[in-house]
Amino acid sequence: AVLREITEWREVSAQNRDIPKGWVCRDEALAEIALNAPQTPADLERVRGINERFAHGRDGDAILDAVQVGLEIHDDDCPDPEKGGPPLRGHETLVALLQALLKLRSDENGVAAQMIANRKELDRIATEEDPDVRALSGWRREIYGDDALALKQGKIALTAEGLTVRVVSA
Repeated sequence: AVLREITEWREVSAQNRDIPKGWVCRDEALAEIALNAPQTPADLERVRGINERFAHGRDGDAILDAVQVGLEIHDDDCPDPEKGGPPLRGHETLVALLQALLKLRSDENGVAAQMIANRKELDRIATEEDPDVRALSGWRREIYGDDALALKQGKIALTAEGLTVRVVSA
């Protein structure tokens, strides 16, 4: 419940400031705050990534308030943690192939790979039937998404000759 409350605070704060949420407070700091549930600015200052100015300022006050709200929520009112299913066989191997294809296509098109897809999106492409990810729409689909789906379906393959990687029909 604490993690949910402080994450919600960060999301709203980032939106209000029109900045990335990681600039408000990093994921690692949120995780540590949720585990330790600091009660004072001095406690908050001990969290890696939280400086004195942040801990004693309005952001620190807001986090401490969110921690308190989270602590007051009864366990019965909290959702059950999601249970991950059994590991999908071949998932990591498929993601590695999708990453190789992403690198190839991003280099060919002069676009940073992160602008096309991130790791979470590659995981979803690998494991979901019809993933709703940015890599499968618009210009990203044209330069990468269609080939990613074709690779997943076994319609294309990657091959290497020396240091050159190519896409071939399967």
